[in-house]
This record gives sequence, structure tokens and C-alpha cells, in this order.
Amino acid sequence: MAYLDWPSAVPFRPERSAWNYVPGREALATEMDGGDVRQRRRAGDDLGTMQWGRSLTTTQMASFKAFLPTIANGAARFLMPVSVDGQTYETRVVQIVRGAGGIQYSSLGVETMVQFTALVFPASMTPPEV
Repeated sequence: MAYLDWPSAVPFRPERSAWNYVPGREALATEMDGGDVRQRRRAGDDLGTMQWGRSLTTTQMASFKAFLPTIANGAARFLMPVSVDGQTYETRVVQIVRGAGGIQYSSLGVETMVQFTALVFPASMTPPEV
């Protein structure tokens, strides 16, 4: 499957205070008789969750807004350089949680703060670079 790339005119590095990464989903927990709790993995537990936020200039914001319709208003998966350790970046398949409805905009005068939560798919799902 071919994925679109994060727009080159928009910085992919989030601001330090607006980045957070959780490497997997919580285990499914079932309470058992006697007070024990059984936890187990399920399909999709290797999905990471990333909080992303960045102040964008007017030009960067225009590029970001032009990108959204190409990814089904934020609902489709796309390729984006992400950091899963807070230091190094690698291209991964990502998807914005709740699509465009999950994106928050805040005015900062001449810049706009853009924030969203994205699912980060495992490296094995990222197609090789051509």
C-alpha cells in the first residue's frame, strides 16, 4: 500500500513540551475470582501513541491544511518521521486519532499551535524506501 509523506514544508519535530510517546497499548485486564487480575496482549498492542504539537508559521500552516484533504481529512495513514525514544527519528506509518476532529489549533499571534495524537505503527509495517 502506498502512503503519502508528511509535507516537507512542515517541520516534523514536535516541540519538546508537546511531545510524548507511549510504546504500546495497555494490556487487556480481566478481574478473576479471588481478586486476581489477568492481563493479556491482543492484536494491535504494538501500536504506539504519540502526542505531537508544534507552532507553525502562516506558510507552514497553509501546507499543513493543504495536506489534510490528501489524507482523508486526517483519517488515512501516512508516513512521518517520528521519535520513539525522544532522540532519534525514523520514518513510520502514522494515523491521526479521530482524524481532523482530533486536531487542536491554538492561536499564538502570528503562529498557530497545532496538536494531535497519532497512532504509530510498528516499523515492520513501514514500507521500504524506494
